[in-house]
Amino acid sequence: MNQICEEIRVYEGTAERTGARVELRGLKAHKNGCTSMRDLVRKYKILGDGHFYLPIGNWPHDAPSVSLDNVKWIGLDKAFHARQRFAPAEAGKK
Repeated sequence: MNQICEEIRVYEGTAERTGARVELRGLKAHKNGCTSMRDLVRKYKILGDGHFYLPIGNWPHDAPSVSLDNVKWIGLDKAFHARQRFAPAEAGKK
């Protein structure tokens, strides 16, 4: 399935639209293809600066640029380990 995407340039944590539009096939399989802003932040944290492709309509309205460095991304593995699975034992009970 082909999808029309905007080209996003990320440099030193700031993302900006370049104005270019491309048609990508298999957006999820594309290394720099992002399905959402959240996915863009994730891929930026992994790959660093570069060009990414975001489906049209996913960019925040009235935002010429977006800072990606202030977004805290802990990742799925860390989130599962941080989650407490059992209630803490009360003092004096065994």
